[in-house]
Amino acid sequence: MKCSKCGAQNEDNEMFCNSCGAELYTGENVKEEKKPEKKSGMAFGIGKGKNKKPKKASDDKKTEGNAAEKKTEGKASDKKLSAEDRNKKAALRIKLIAGAVAVVAVVIVIVIVAGSIGSTKGSKIADKVPLGRNIDYCIKETGEDFASASQYKDMKSVANFDYICESDKSVNISGIIVPQWAVLVTEDSSRILDTVEYYDFSSLKNGWKGEHSNIRFTKETVSYGMDAKTVNKTIGFTPYYTKKTSDNKSLNCYRYYIVDNDTGTERVFNYYVEFNDVNGTVVNAYDTEINYVNYVLGIK
Repeated sequence: MKCSKCGAQNEDNEMFCNSCGAELYTGENVKEEKKPEKKSGMAFGIGKGKNKKPKKASDDKKTEGNAAEKKTEGKASDKKLSAEDRNKKAALRIKLIAGAVAVVAVVIVIVIVAGSIGSTKGSKIADKVPLGRNIDYCIKETGEDFASASQYKDMKSVANFDYICESDKSVNISGIIVPQWAVLVTEDSSRILDTVEYYDFSSLKNGWKGEHSNIRFTKETVSYGMDAKTVNKTIGFTPYYTKKTSDNKSLNCYRYYIVDNDTGTERVFNYYVEFNDVNGTVVNAYDTEINYVNYVLGIK
């Protein structure tokens, strides 16, 4: 042991220097003589890692390869899952579109039905009018009000009537405002109802000329003995006007137009079909042409 004061060499077990007598075991000496501590068992593989061998470079590469393989498998799985998700989304989108189409279809049907209900209501009222009875009995039988005047001033120019029941909704026909439908009744000198007329003005909402037809209807278009339902199916649309009288006769009028193949001019017709009101079958058919050119361009 070297003396820190005089530098003399001493034995390891000496406490004082043989040369100068200085104390040899100072803090410095103790620090220098302190033996290194043993490392913890964790560092030397004690316990679970006791027999663990040091990693090799090949092991690291193998581990990296496995990790890359797992990562690739994960990506493939993700891609597969994404494809499944896309298919699910596509199926859901188709269902939503189908649902939307169904809703639109329902709305269209409702609109069509709602539009037809108004016209049907008027025709049902006309069917209930008890010809041969007075107006009070008619109001009681139909459950509807009949007034002596229309709410629409132009109805005076359409027809003569004693009482009218009309729709509370209007329709514009080529600039003329009239109710969607109207039931008109007349009475004889004894104040007994002898005629009932029904106008379906909503059928002319696309124009006063009525429905377009590729052919002109003739007496042979319908057959003797046909019922009204078959006549409507044969013609292709419902009548614009109907009339019933107390002598058990009824009349349907179909408003339509054709385009003349030679001149290209439109020709407008009222096609009339007469029925025997007892059994409701056809007894006659004829038409009248509305002078369209004179109506539009004439001054009379």
